[in-house]
Amino acid sequence: MSRVRVCLLADALHDVPPRGLARYTRGLCTALLESGTIDLELITHDPAGVRAAGTVLRGARLTARREVAREQIELPRLLARRGAAVLHAPANRGLPLWAPCPTVVTRHDVIERMFPAEPASSWRARCRTLYADEIAMRRATIVATVSQTSRGDIVRRWPGLASRLVVAGQGIEARFFAGVATAEREQLRRRRDLPPRFVLYVGGFEPRKDVATLIAAVGACRVTGIGLVLVGATGPWRGPIERAVAGARLQDRVRLLEFVGDDELPALYAAAAVVVCPSRYEGFGLPVVEAMACGTPVIVSRGGALPEIAGEAAAVFPVGDAGALARTLERVLTEQTWAEALVERGLRRADDHRWERVVARYVSIYHQVGRSGALPPAAQPVPA
Repeated sequence: MSRVRVCLLADALHDVPPRGLARYTRGLCTALLESGTIDLELITHDPAGVRAAGTVLRGARLTARREVAREQIELPRLLARRGAAVLHAPANRGLPLWAPCPTVVTRHDVIERMFPAEPASSWRARCRTLYADEIAMRRATIVATVSQTSRGDIVRRWPGLASRLVVAGQGIEARFFAGVATAEREQLRRRRDLPPRFVLYVGGFEPRKDVATLIAAVGACRVTGIGLVLVGATGPWRGPIERAVAGARLQDRVRLLEFVGDDELPALYAAAAVVVCPSRYEGFGLPVVEAMACGTPVIVSRGGALPEIAGEAAAVFPVGDAGALARTLERVLTEQTWAEALVERGLRRADDHRWERVVARYVSIYHQVGRSGALPPAAQPVPA
């Protein structure tokens, strides 16, 4: 298979701490490098130190002060100079109105259109999002997404995309499959002062994530000696989370970790008795599959793509139903046979989401659009 030169927009790699878009971009870059079929070059406002698979990636820097100038003027010129066969914007938007090569954008979901900005964004930021979305959705040669649920939601918002929208999926990194020694788990437990047995949540704390339902469920759970570990940057939501913890009388049983490094995350998943994703809506749900790969039973809500991604490998409860979640927790924590069955199914499910499997879909997209040399479609209005 001939190699294709792909330029990939990589500003998401600079997000600290790294959340979904950053982890997706990093995983995709690593998998593309390891595939051996793509000549990859990153484009970012700061390429220094950008790494994947332990390799410093070749990068090109956009230097214009204003984002719109970098995106709409400087980027097309750079692509022409580099002789790019394909431009990929992996973080929902970022495409120029015109590009000298075919373009791919990954639209992960339409959460920003379904839920109010949390916290509310400025008027300028809202305008930026709206026009950047419309350019990306109308101009992309191919729009990739990560789940059938997201595909349905995107088509409902932009019906004209249906023929250009591909479910390419999202992968998880190989380190989550490597296994975690008991000694490593215990070292992490002592270092982080974790409870002997605990329920784990990893993610954001905006209201859509519905961590309050998880806190209430743990408070109502009748299994004794169970702690709760919440991992993620709380930001403006720390106060509401602390009040929910106090309301459930869990002050002595909750550990709130603002940041856990990538080197600790597999051991943290492996040390947990169960991982819960209570979100009201997700377009994918990366912690769900990461936890499965680490051999931990998982419980998810029916929010968005979570049941789709988990399949039969997770226990499922109705969105926002703390009582149902408490009962599900009790069953997973007390019925060893059922918990072991979830773990076994979870390992098989996670295997389907290895990046080395998923990346083939992206490579196929690049070769398809790169060989054809097709340019982005004319700027025709997409029906609202």
